Amino acid sequence: MAGVEENSVTLADLKSGVQLRAGHEVLLIVSDGHGSTLLKSAGGWDEDEAAAESAAETGESDAEEAGPAPGTVGGVEGGAYVIEVQLHAAGGTPLAHERVRIHDPDTGEEVGEPGVTDENGVLKARVPADKEYAIHIDADAPEEYPDAFSDHEHPLAAHLPYPDEHAVLHVALLDAQGDPLKSETVQVKDEAGTAQELKTDDRGTIELQVEHGLFTLQVRGKELVAHSVLSGELSGEDAPYRFVVPS
Repeated sequence: MAGVEENSVTLADLKSGVQLRAGHEVLLIVSDGHGSTLLKSAGGWDEDEAAAESAAETGESDAEEAGPAPGTVGGVEGGAYVIEVQLHAAGGTPLAHERVRIHDPDTGEEVGEPGVTDENGVLKARVPADKEYAIHIDADAPEEYPDAFSDHEHPLAAHLPYPDEHAVLHVALLDAQGDPLKSETVQVKDEAGTAQELKTDDRGTIELQVEHGLFTLQVRGKELVAHSVLSGELSGEDAPYRFVVPS
C-alpha cells in the first residue's frame, strides 16, 4: 500500500466508526492498540483463493459456525467500488484477523457482510457507490478470531512469568549524528525464521508485542540482534536497545 494516506485513530474511533471514501487506500495507525503477536505475511491477496482455502479447510458448515475467515472480503458481492484499509498498532504491528463491519453513514444501515483483516492487517470490502462509508471494529467477533483490542486476557499470558506482563521487542535506531531514523523500514525475524517488516516512528523506534526470544533486525543492510523484555521492565518511552546505524 505504497503512497497511501496515513491517519492516526484511537480504539474508541474504530469502535464508533471511522469514515473512509471508496476507492481511496488508507493506512490507519491505532495509537492505543497493541495488535497481534508476530505473524508471517501470507503474501498477495486473492479473493477466490481465500474462499476456496476456507471451504477446503473447514467445510461449509464449519465455516458458518466459526465466522468469516481471515482475509474475507466484506461488503456486497459484486460491488463496483472497493474500500481498502490497513490497520496497524502504533508500534507497527498489523491488526490481523479483526472482524470489521461497514455501514452507510447516510442511512445508518450495514452494507453487506462483515470483512476480516488478513495477516498484514489489510481489510478489503466491496461497496455499491463512490462515497464515504464507516468501518467499525466488531466487538462481537467470534472467539476463533479474537479482537486484538478487547479487554480479555492476552492469549500469551499463561506462558509468561507474570500474568499481567507480556514480552515486548522495543528498539531505537539512530543515525551517525545520533538523530532518530524516522520511517525507516526494518525487517524483524524471530528464532523460527518468521519475518515481518515494520516502519520506525518519529522517535526512530519500533515496539512490537511478541513471544519471548531473540530477534534479528535488518536495516540499511546491517544486521542487529535484540532480545524481548517484559513490559513491566520498561520505564518511560526509552527503548532498552539503542543502535546507531550509519548510512
